[in-house]
Amino acid sequence: MAETICTRCQAPVEPHTSGPRPQQPDWCRRCRQRINSCKWQRRYRQTENYRESVARYKHSTKGRATTARLVKRYAHTEEGRARIARWRKTETGRAKDRRGIARRRARKVGATILESVDRRGIFKLDAGLCHLCDQPVDFHRYHLDHLIPVAVEAIEAAWNYAAAHPVCNVKKQARFDGVVLTPTARARWKERRPVDLTKLDAQVARIVAARREEAAA
Repeated sequence: MAETICTRCQAPVEPHTSGPRPQQPDWCRRCRQRINSCKWQRRYRQTENYRESVARYKHSTKGRATTARLVKRYAHTEEGRARIARWRKTETGRAKDRRGIARRRARKVGATILESVDRRGIFKLDAGLCHLCDQPVDFHRYHLDHLIPVAVEAIEAAWNYAAAHPVCNVKKQARFDGVVLTPTARARWKERRPVDLTKLDAQVARIVAARREEAAA
């Protein structure tokens, strides 16, 4: 009798001696056990216990290190580089690049306050209006103006930013006289950004007081 060869691994198939006939008669015993194990694994991966265990592992020190290592390895592949290049051309990618540039610039000049800034969030809070001329600003072409200029004090925080036309921002330059918002912009901030307004006023008052003390000395 000719020996039957497993169609999966090319190993000899053990002859059937007793019990129900296997569903895959042209597979060896090892391949049948392996496929049954995979079925049980697929069932387990659909349970809540499996999802909870995966979540615990991802939040552990070892899980975070493994994820970072895999991401770094994938980023150096041809597919990873192409995917990153496509993502950086999206609005989210461009916004993250701008945040990174702003944070590096703030660190370079020795920022006293360094926080994460959401560019689109500030645009929405300002209702898409320039804080200098109170005219609508193009969503695809606008500046985030430092209300307290970097030349006065480097502050990278959402409450120190407001949407502005590029021309208006360039005309303002680094001027600081203690009044950082126009009356209409201040009224808009009281309604839409009250917490940011409180932080901004406190910082402006501190800078003005420090300048008066220096002048008196």
